[in-house]
Amino acid sequence: MSVQDVLQSIVEKQYLKGLSQKVDRKLVRQIEELYKEIVKTNQHWAIDRPSVFNLAISSLVLASYNVLKQESAEDQWRNVIRYALIERTQEKQRFFMRLFLKLDPNPFARIVKISKTKQI
Repeated sequence: MSVQDVLQSIVEKQYLKGLSQKVDRKLVRQIEELYKEIVKTNQHWAIDRPSVFNLAISSLVLASYNVLKQESAEDQWRNVIRYALIERTQEKQRFFMRLFLKLDPNPFARIVKISKTKQI
């Protein structure tokens, strides 16, 4: 299993964990099943590492939308997706980014290097 696969698995699990904190486990299972189906159907579009990751995130959100819009009001499903995707881990992300930038002797050069590697 590659590092990319491990990261994708962590993102999937954490997103689904966030959903399970807001909706019934039955709905989370439906979302997970639909997510796997969407990824399988559209996997031919993923031609490099960034597109594989984008396919996973987009498929998670699309599966959530398709299941939750049938079960709840518009504001509710938007809030659930926003929570699972952004709000639940926002503080952790900020903490680790600040730590990363403080530990690096030249943070600007590091950011430029990361952005260049993501383009390949």
